[in-house]
Amino acid sequence: MGYLSEIIVVLLSLRSIVATDTMNLLMVGNSYTARNNLSHMLSSLLGEGLSSDNIQVSRNTKGGASLTTHLQEADGTAGDTGLRQSLVSNPKPWDFVVLQDQSQIPGYYEVSGFFDQSLQSAVKLNELIEDTGAETIFFLTWGRRDGDSRNHWIFPDFPTMQERLIEGYRQFAEATSSETRRTTVAPVGPAFQIIYDRYLELRMDPLDSESNFYNLYSSDGSHPSRSGTYLAACVLYATVTGKDPSALKYRPTGISNDLQDMLQSVAAFAVMGKSFDFDTVVGYMEQEIAVSESPSPSFSGAAPTPRPTRRPTRAPSLRPISPPPKSWDDECSSLVENSNMELGHEGFWYAQGVSDVIDTSGYKSALAIRSINRNREWDGPAYMMNSSKDRNCMVQGSTWQITASLQMIDPKTERGAECELSSGGRKNDCPGLRFRFRDSRWDLQEFRLQEYAGDAWNPNGFNQFKVEFTVPKNSDTWHGEIRNIVVFFADFPAYLDLVIDDFNIVRVQ
Repeated sequence: MGYLSEIIVVLLSLRSIVATDTMNLLMVGNSYTARNNLSHMLSSLLGEGLSSDNIQVSRNTKGGASLTTHLQEADGTAGDTGLRQSLVSNPKPWDFVVLQDQSQIPGYYEVSGFFDQSLQSAVKLNELIEDTGAETIFFLTWGRRDGDSRNHWIFPDFPTMQERLIEGYRQFAEATSSETRRTTVAPVGPAFQIIYDRYLELRMDPLDSESNFYNLYSSDGSHPSRSGTYLAACVLYATVTGKDPSALKYRPTGISNDLQDMLQSVAAFAVMGKSFDFDTVVGYMEQEIAVSESPSPSFSGAAPTPRPTRRPTRAPSLRPISPPPKSWDDECSSLVENSNMELGHEGFWYAQGVSDVIDTSGYKSALAIRSINRNREWDGPAYMMNSSKDRNCMVQGSTWQITASLQMIDPKTERGAECELSSGGRKNDCPGLRFRFRDSRWDLQEFRLQEYAGDAWNPNGFNQFKVEFTVPKNSDTWHGEIRNIVVFFADFPAYLDLVIDDFNIVRVQ
């Protein structure tokens, strides 16, 4: 969804329409759109939700096609194709045209000319769509379940790939929106991410072959399963109508009642920010497996990864925290559990990008965590934030202090490494912390924090990272509540390891 401000086009904006007797919608994409007959699922949801028998959802799909491929078919380069007839030579009175790019290209911004070609094609396709009187919707797809093995350097895992896809489609929406006509983004991929994140928040493995996230995909880990397609249909329904899909009764064969309820609720949250019981994301997993009408799909590949042990309710903190002021709840005083690392890294820390995380010797205690095998400066160890709780704690205008004990190690010599500190630290030298938020419209706000106690870095011991930041308030570029939080250390030489201990995020105001 696009939202035009004076400066930028924000990714998501709700749209409400008046229900009419007819609707004509054209879906233009590839196998992600064609798989499991998404157009039929969407048509069924629209017919029920709008109480109409005059809903027509057509599709024009071609395996592996990109927006550039579709433009060539629409502008006459490939002849008088079906898509050219639909949009140019004999267009129908379309109300909406949904555009879906090739699954990787939107994430190639700043690294490949393929993205630039798609961006230009998006602009030209949007012009053709506008000439028909229709509105343009971009189908923001999902990252691959395990990342992209052929492009591991840029898409090492699902969350990294999803972040890049979100930014790519945001640029599509920005480039095609004007003051008089906005294009829209349907956040299907972010809906997948909501389910993925909930597993991490509960210290459970989203890549377990029995998880609801894993089962959004077919056996190739790229194309959607029936439940993944149904989630996409619910997101598209909410995007087109501005209505909550939760009350709809239609569900395709193989989707249980409980799974249907969960997927509809996730879609409503992704598009409209409607709250729901996040535990249902994993709570329906066992029920779905037991339902005879919805047998679990069979999968090939590696054996499922064991789930991490659930964390305790509250792990001890190395340093006592003063009682918080009365203006916030005790549970919001600190957002970090296992701050002294004594329970190890599993279930608390994970690798952001191309890297690994292991346990190692601590600063003043037995254990710390160590980031190893980094390939890029922006890779590093990430803390598993409890987003369902932290969304409520990190209110607009609240101020937080982040502290940690850090040491850089050269893995070739196992000796401490040096870096120079200037005012606030120097980017790409001393380690910094990246704090990423997605707001209620999935727009990105990122803090890069880099401050230390002391005037010089000590290569032979731990250094005290200490910084404060304030959660942004509503503005032209930030819209309300937080949907997603990612916190990780990065921006230091890629060949070095980083040891972290005594990590904490404490509210101070």
